[in-house]
Order: sequence, then C-alpha cells, then structure tokens
Amino acid sequence: MRHRTRRALRSVVPLIVVAPVAACGVRPTGVIGSGAPVVAQEAVPQTTVYLARSERLVPVRRVAFPGAPQAALNALWEQRAKVPEEAQGMSNPLADLDEFHAIFNRGDLPPGVLMASFSSRRPVTDLLRAQIVCSGTAQPGVQRVQLADQGASVLGRPLRCSSFGRYLAG
Repeated sequence: MRHRTRRALRSVVPLIVVAPVAACGVRPTGVIGSGAPVVAQEAVPQTTVYLARSERLVPVRRVAFPGAPQAALNALWEQRAKVPEEAQGMSNPLADLDEFHAIFNRGDLPPGVLMASFSSRRPVTDLLRAQIVCSGTAQPGVQRVQLADQGASVLGRPLRCSSFGRYLAG
C-alpha cells in the first residue's frame, strides 16, 4: 500500500508545480538570446593642449568640450600634468597661475578670438604665454588669443601660435 501512495504522489506533484505556471498565462519558451554585448558607439571627444618640457611645448590630448573651446583651457588651469606626463618630464605652467579665465565669442572681440585673462604673483614667462596661445588656438573655431591681466588691461594684440615657434617641440 505504501508503494501505491508514493506512485500516486509522484504523478500528482508535477501537476501541482505545472498548474500555477499554466494558470498565469506564461507560455514556455526556449532560450532567448539577448544580442551582442553593449559597446560604446562614440569615443570621448579629444582636443590638443600644450604642456612644457625643457623650455619647449609638447602637444598632449585631453577631453574636449564641443561647443565651448574656452573650457579646455579653463580645465587645463585647474589640473597639473598627469603622472605619466610628469614621468616624461612634462609640467603645466598654466596651473601655477593664481587666477585664470578664458572666454570665447565675447561681444567686444573680433570673431575667432579667445580672451585669456590671468594673474600671477610670479613673473609670467614667454613659455607660459606660448602655452596659453598655442593651447587656445588648437581649439575649434579659435584663430587667435588675446592675453589680458586679471585687471582687464589687454596685453598687446591677439596672437597666433606661430608667434611662439621657438617653443614648439619638433
């Protein structure tokens, strides 16, 4: 008798398990693939800025800010050279300024001119000026850079990177 009870239970248990699933409207399916792994479709936009090494400017790549060419210079002021760059003897003189602010498409400037205003307790070198001008003109839409001290007095005429050819590596 015990044997019959076990056999009866074995035939009823699968029905108990299958009945709730069938009752909720879920139909059994095979294995469903999820497709290919997710891959980033766009690379992070890059731009060129300049660092210093042995009194020369060296181009390096940084994150770009499409539509805001002044942002690359403002970001460069806020950060030192990266560890691998420092290991290669590079430095960022721009990061040593006390204050720095770059703006583009200011109404009182000609088109294509970026205004870079700064202040420093230390003497401002030609290498630093070259870094600002060459990094600025490497940005999309910027043709020349106007330098000004933080007190808003303009320092000469707007400049191109070619004005500082003696500092360009290579």
